[in-house]
Amino acid sequence: PQLQNLIVVRGKVPSDSVSLSTLMEKMTLTEATANYLAKFKPSPDDVARLAPTGGTTGLSKLVPRTHNSDLCKVYYGARAYEGGFGDVMLAVAPLVHDINYLFIFCNWALFGNKIVICPSTKAKDILQQIERERVTQCVMVPTLLSDIVKEPNLDKYDLSSLSRVICGGAHLPAELAKNAMGRLKIYVHNGYGSTEGVTLITRSYDSLEVVYSSV
Repeated sequence: PQLQNLIVVRGKVPSDSVSLSTLMEKMTLTEATANYLAKFKPSPDDVARLAPTGGTTGLSKLVPRTHNSDLCKVYYGARAYEGGFGDVMLAVAPLVHDINYLFIFCNWALFGNKIVICPSTKAKDILQQIERERVTQCVMVPTLLSDIVKEPNLDKYDLSSLSRVICGGAHLPAELAKNAMGRLKIYVHNGYGSTEGVTLITRSYDSLEVVYSSV
């Protein structure tokens, strides 16, 4: 009920909405406007976004996340999976999903890494991107990881740059994790709860039993 304005970025603007392009065209930035805008500077503990998720219950919901909580999660997440500066990260899922938003987009913002965006979910397209761009890190749901492991021509791709895959969004079967680590020669990090909570994730020094049975 407190919603007062709906601002449309591009495309057709409904009569009860405001066009961002029109606002920008009319705007003249002066010292007075800068001082006015400074009063609305957000706090790090303000809600930055509402993250969509089905979670473990399967009930669609929006989770309020603050700037601080996101940055904290990205920083300590990178420490957990031993990533950070110098990584080349492949984004397969939509960037607005927490899997890619946190572990790819925010990681880039914090560490300045390279992002490779793959618009396809076909295994061969993902493998081509990894080989061509020398990807070191990829975040994906178990279904995609399964498609890659089952790709008939998997051995034809040079995946030597890839060191880790962070898997989340659904239950990761133990057999799939085992096959992925064996065939891809990588470490699979089993993750859980990135949207709703603190993000639980396995470490590279965890036993295989922990990785296989954590989620």
